[in-house]
Amino acid sequence: MRYTKPFSVAQKSQAIRAYRSMRLYLRELKQKYPPANRTEQEMLQKYREATKAFRLELKKPAQWIDAEELNQLQESAHSASLSYVICKLKGR
Repeated sequence: MRYTKPFSVAQKSQAIRAYRSMRLYLRELKQKYPPANRTEQEMLQKYREATKAFRLELKKPAQWIDAEELNQLQESAHSASLSYVICKLKGR
């Protein structure tokens, strides 16, 4: 979902669901495809950091949330997770 300004309460609840989904996916990645080397650890760390930054942005009151920042962080997390999965599947 693309978040827009003004950031509404409905968007915030959708963003919270997206954050929970990212967290669950991170846990699933770590369990099913644990990092085998330093490069994979760094890739997974990028996903973890983007997820954490997304959460920190959501902690702000709705009127102070930067919708563009949320969009960028969500895109960054998606990109990092996709890169990690591709790397793991190529290695197998």
